[in-house]
This record gives sequence, C-alpha cells and structure tokens, in this order.
Amino acid sequence: MKFSIRTVRVMLFTCLLPIAAVLSAHAAETYLRLDSCRQLTHTQAVHDGQAPLPQAYDGQGVIVGIIDGGMQYNHPTFRDAQGELRIRKIWDMDEDGTEVILTDPQAILARKYSYCSLYGPMPINHAVHVAGIAAGSGRYKGMAPASEILFADVALNMHRDSTVQLYHQRVVSMIRAMEAYADSVGKPIVINISMCMNLGFSTEQQAYQEEYKSLTGPGHIIVSAAGNEGNAEESQPYMHSGTNTEAQLQLLLPGIPMSKDFYLRSTDTVTVSFSNADEINALYAFEHKRLPDAPDGRKVYKVRLIPQGELPEMQQTTMTVKGSAPFDIFLTRASIQSASPAGCTLSTAYTVGMPAPFPNVIAAANYALGDDGQLGIAPSSSWGPTWEESYKPDVTAIGSVLSAGNYYWPDNQAEAVESYDADGVAGLETWVSQYGTSQASPMVAGIIALWLQAKPTLTPEEILTVIRETSHPLDHTPNNKSGAGLINAYAGLTKILNLPDALHDVTPDNGQMYYDLLGRPVGTQPAAPGIYVSRGKKMIITTNP
Repeated sequence: MKFSIRTVRVMLFTCLLPIAAVLSAHAAETYLRLDSCRQLTHTQAVHDGQAPLPQAYDGQGVIVGIIDGGMQYNHPTFRDAQGELRIRKIWDMDEDGTEVILTDPQAILARKYSYCSLYGPMPINHAVHVAGIAAGSGRYKGMAPASEILFADVALNMHRDSTVQLYHQRVVSMIRAMEAYADSVGKPIVINISMCMNLGFSTEQQAYQEEYKSLTGPGHIIVSAAGNEGNAEESQPYMHSGTNTEAQLQLLLPGIPMSKDFYLRSTDTVTVSFSNADEINALYAFEHKRLPDAPDGRKVYKVRLIPQGELPEMQQTTMTVKGSAPFDIFLTRASIQSASPAGCTLSTAYTVGMPAPFPNVIAAANYALGDDGQLGIAPSSSWGPTWEESYKPDVTAIGSVLSAGNYYWPDNQAEAVESYDADGVAGLETWVSQYGTSQASPMVAGIIALWLQAKPTLTPEEILTVIRETSHPLDHTPNNKSGAGLINAYAGLTKILNLPDALHDVTPDNGQMYYDLLGRPVGTQPAAPGIYVSRGKKMIITTNP
C-alpha cells in the first residue's frame, strides 16, 4: 500500500481493494495466491533449495519487522509447525493512549488484534495481510515462513490532526526499537513499511533522508511501498508549465479536514491567486514559506491551506500561477483537473512517497494481474523521480495477492475469501485479496529475509546491486515505474552466494511451465480446463486439450 495523507482514502489505507469471492472466475483472474507468487518470483526454488544452492532457505534466524496498522496476532499463519507463535514483540496502544509493549506469547495472543487508533478500533486488516505475504506460514505460505516477526502499530496517528512530523517520529522510533531488539538477539532484520507520505519534489524530504541514513546498514534493511498514486485518471498532482511563465490550473479540493500543501519550483519567484478568493479565504488560512533550494539550484516554495472549520465535500477553484520563468508545481490532498495554456503538462510523477524515495530504502512497485490477463505494472503504482531527480522505485513485485486477513469487524465478514475454524475459534483463520504496492513491498521484504539468512551482513547497497543485476526487466532500466524489474529471489540468492543461476532461462515471460492458482506446476500443457499462469500471463483453458 501506500498510506497517503493526500487523499480522503487516508483512513482506509489506499491499497485495500477487497473482493467478496476470489474463488470465483473473475477473482481468480485478478488475484494471485501466494503459491503462484512464489513461483513467479522464483521464491519456491529458494524454499526447495534447488541446486546449486547448498540448502533450502525459509527465513530461519532472520527477523521481519512490520510497521503498519490492523494486525491479527492470533492468526494461525504466524505460528510455526509446532503451533508456537512466531511474533516476538509488539508495540501497540490502548484506548486511553497508553503504549503497550508485549513480548510474552500468551499475552500477545490474548490481545488478538492491534487497537489501531487512539480514537477507537479501525475496521482494517492491512497489517495482517502485509505480514502474511512477507512471513506467513501454513495454508498460504509467504516469502519467509520461518522468520521471526516484530510488529508496531502506527495507525494510531491516522486522524485529522496527523502531520508528517508526527507520523515520521512514530515510524522512526519503531524502526530504532525493532533494530535494537534484533541487535540484542544477534539476528539480521528487514523492516517493511507499507505506508508512506508524499511530499512530491519538496526539499523537505532532505532532513528525513538524512535521518534514515542512520537507520540502515549491515543486517539492517528497510523496504517501503512506492505508493498508489500513479493513476492519472484519478489524480494528477504534478504540473510543468513547459515554456510558459503563467498557467491556470483547474483544481478540486476535497473536504478532508487536513491541510493542503502546494509546492512550487522555479528559478525565480512566483505568485499564486484563486478565482474565488473570498470563498477560499473563508474556508482556509494561508501559510507560505521558502524551502531549501533544489539540488539544481531552483527555488522551492510551499503554500499551505489550513482548514478553518467545516469544509464542503468538494471545492472547485481556478488557481493562477505567475512567474518570470517556467515553473512546476506539486499538490498534496488536492488534484489538478486541467491546466492551460498549451504546453503545460500534467502527470503523476514525484508520487513515490516517503521513505521510499531515499537512496538507502528499497522501494517496491506493483506488478499485478489485470483484467486483460496480463501481468504488468499496475496503473495505480506510484512513479518517480525523487525530489533530487534520481530513479525510483527500485524493484517490482506482485501486488494483487490473496493472503491472511482479520475480520473481527462484523461489516467486513462478507469480504473474506475463506474462513474456517482454527484453535476452536469460529472463523479465526480468514483469507482476503488486496491490491497495491502495500502487497508488493512485503514480498520484496520477505525475499530479502531469505537473502539475509544466507548472508546476514548484507547492506542496502549490496542488496540494490543484486536487485539491479538479477531482476527481470519490465522496461528499459533503470526507469521510474518498475525500477530494475520483477524481483527474482533465486537469481538474487545465487548471485549473493556466487553460484550459477540454474533457472537463468526461466522467466515469467518465456518459461514454458504452466502453474495452477495454487502455484503448483502442472506441466507444459494443462490436463483440464481452468485458469493457469504461464509466461507471466493468465491463461484460460476452456476445452480439454
């Protein structure tokens, strides 16, 4: 996912697109079970210890940290073969705002769910789905099914008074706490963050980037979702004026009770005005300031609109921007519907959200099965460049996935794909389908956990080198939509171990093997009608061969 502060979907974690019956033909065409994901990313070959690997790798001895919201602690997917809980420590919060830190397995199990919010439970199952992809075991096995799990709930910040600083402080404190635990037990850790915040091309990111430098290093790896703001049909937050020095932008300001930030970048000063100024002034107070210059020397300005009471559901306005030189602009929590004159261009560039743009954080894009049966970069997957004009995301993984999901919220029960009794609790073990970079990111994190099992001292730089040399390109590389391409767990591991890649000629685009929707190989020709995955595409066989 991307957790985005810039849309009304902030409370719902924008990657969540659950469906009611993934076992139906339509759902099976759109969402992949984890078994298929393991095949398409060649993770299954790592689990099997396929030669020339010296052993099978499943994440044993590695810690996977999940910083997220909406966790089910007692889901069976987080237990080992003996039934013991693999969640080692949680950082949660009680209703009164008191932080709860637990390490005792029985106390964690008794808690059942993360509380999610200072303002009451939130009906989300984001964290359990993410954690199941990275580290689930049992019925639908994730990427690192033998790893140990840490969880910190940060959704408690997600409310109308949230700020980038508040959220950032909570996330950083949880990263430090998780890494301290990993160091105390002498194990490497990969931390997944499937939430992020977008500052566009703002140089405000520089301070955060510097802080993250101290959070990564040998055996300390951070993976982040790139975000789900890439669909230009829904939102175009970025405009470049071309050669124009004046532009008119038709804007929609949603009634989210949060501030709206406009970032402007130019070689000179710019002025901003609104067509319905009296109406806008009655709804918002204004703040403006100059930020540190961009790396290329351009000036960066920030205009903040602060709500002054109840807002209309949607506010339209025309914003005029004037300068003595061309400029570009990026909006948060608002969208640009059109821009004039000719030569002004709109796009969803710069939508990779923090901390994914940082050089030492590995950013994941979403590779999804579309309605046309093709695997490809999802339209919603956010794309770069970063504020300093470098390439992001770094790598791509599958983001339309069936995985674990808690349904303690009664209204959500109908969305469960499967639910059956476990441990004597009716409907405890449920499985749901979700979609977004939130799902791609833990797939990358879980694969990196396998690599850390083989070499616990891997650094972010070393991992990025492996990713760039072994991923399956989806376009020219590098690029700002898919990075180095689809991650290849087996090729990456053989590279790390300096071994030949025995699956070098088998890729999602040219492999000859068919797989069923459980990821099981069925040979080079399916024996019965059904839906299969082969060569990176969904294959519908309607008649007997």
